[in-house]
Amino acid sequence: MRTSFRFALLLLPLALLLPPSLAAQPRRPSPDSVTVRVAMLHMAPVLGKITPNVDTLAAMTARAFAEGADVVVGPELATTGFSITARQVRDSLGLRAPFTRLGALRRLAMRHGGYVALGIAEIAEDDSLYNSVVLFGPDGRHVVQRKRGASGFGPRGDLPFTVVPTRFGDLGLVICSDTYLPDWARILALGGADLVLSPANWWGGGQLDVWTTRAHENDFVFVVANRWGAEEDTRYGSYYYDMNDAPSAVIAPGTRDDAGGQALLVYRTETAPEPSNVVLHRTVRIARARIGAGPNRAYTVRARQPSAYAALGDAYYRPDLGNKPVPGLPPEGSTRVAVLAFRPGGDAAGNVARVRDEWTRAGAAADVLVLPARAVTAQPVDTSDPRWAAAAPWNALQAFVDASGFRLLATTVFERPAAGAPVRESLLVFQPGRAPLLRAPIHPWPPAGADPREPLYLDLPHARVGVVLGRDLLFPETSLSLAKRGADLVVAPAIEGVLPPRPLPAVASPWPYNAWLARTNDGLHVAAANQGWGLIARSGGGVIDTVAVADAQAGAGLRIVEVNSASVRAKFLNAYRPFDLRALGVR
Repeated sequence: MRTSFRFALLLLPLALLLPPSLAAQPRRPSPDSVTVRVAMLHMAPVLGKITPNVDTLAAMTARAFAEGADVVVGPELATTGFSITARQVRDSLGLRAPFTRLGALRRLAMRHGGYVALGIAEIAEDDSLYNSVVLFGPDGRHVVQRKRGASGFGPRGDLPFTVVPTRFGDLGLVICSDTYLPDWARILALGGADLVLSPANWWGGGQLDVWTTRAHENDFVFVVANRWGAEEDTRYGSYYYDMNDAPSAVIAPGTRDDAGGQALLVYRTETAPEPSNVVLHRTVRIARARIGAGPNRAYTVRARQPSAYAALGDAYYRPDLGNKPVPGLPPEGSTRVAVLAFRPGGDAAGNVARVRDEWTRAGAAADVLVLPARAVTAQPVDTSDPRWAAAAPWNALQAFVDASGFRLLATTVFERPAAGAPVRESLLVFQPGRAPLLRAPIHPWPPAGADPREPLYLDLPHARVGVVLGRDLLFPETSLSLAKRGADLVVAPAIEGVLPPRPLPAVASPWPYNAWLARTNDGLHVAAANQGWGLIARSGGGVIDTVAVADAQAGAGLRIVEVNSASVRAKFLNAYRPFDLRALGVR
């Protein structure tokens, strides 16, 4: 089950309905790719009734294969419904390997030479209870993956994330809210996953931003089989779940590093003419060159810098250790954050004057101002000369910071840090009464000559603030590392996504805004700005309750939001096992 949150960046339509009969358009075979027809069983499990649920799953799976499916995916806890107790699992609802009660589904996979994945309540060999997914293959064998988040009736999963080689591509499995934070999807990508299957029981808005982010930053096709219907959860009082807005989806990664994941199919029962169980189909293609530990083309995979992510191995904010916070944080309180999106001109002094004039006209006050990357100049600066910051236009920008009451202003600059050294784009931070701070990127472009230091953070009176390049924030490990260091806010001057698509997408936010929104799931506020847009997303307890958007193209390039560190001091991060950290490359 997901942690509930909402996004307000865009006024998204409630659904993009693709009728099942139109959802799959066959493609011509290609020698360069493998065609895979995936089917999602968008069904309403009957709570606590395993026999009718298994019968329904078998009938829908048979239909999916008859309609040409290669891979079939059912919802989370499809055999039981979600709101079940440990006693129910032990008494009648739990399934043990080799899962003989699912024999009809195993035989269908064997008969059709395909794969079937669905969510179950599992009783392990040691009698522990798990929210699991079982994958049946054409050889009759099965693979189990256990949910790593809390299940409500049993412990967190204890199995490594594994990738299953198939003729359709390498398959990964991740259950529902295990996609909420990026670690497990990242491990699957590092293991070579081409196609990730996610049984889900996740309702409400916002999922598409998370799923498109996961697909894009990991360069895999992401298939989510959700459910519909309603349940009353009486385990902790009485709570009513209406899952008719729960989407099933197929998300393909973007075609370029600056294009977000593409929603190929999104289906919600609430938009259907008549609620019913539906088999959804979509045909996708997997490049042959990447199948079997082939290369991953995503910049955010191939340019990772694991030595910069050491904080992931820290004991702080681990749910299995009591969510122990980082000591020595600034006291809780409010911080006013501003983003100013604009397209700089060729005159550096004129750009500084524009920033000063825009701020003066607003007549506002803020502690933090985030400018776009290269907001002052795109010309290289010789920072090996210790007098560089005392010369124009940098002295004028420093005077503006000193006079305006900012505690921090962030942008980037092309710098030549030493005689004969290559030019690089570095973070540039101004604070009142101090020399400007330069910091090399963690993830440079092209991906060579990295400076794999941990992400920068600075303490203000009421917030620990992470400051990174927009490019660095595209790597999910960056914000997670900052969260583990106790950051309340991360700010990012960016060049990525300078011109967001017009009109805006109907289903999910444009890249990288969906990624920046998803970073708030790490338990921190986010402020980013590029030459087209700026964004401030305020998070609290996993719920995004305010999003402010600056749109330079619409003449509204400045936005200011007050964020409070109190709402993010209790973070909800993952508990890592040693094999997780090894898979992530963290020592």
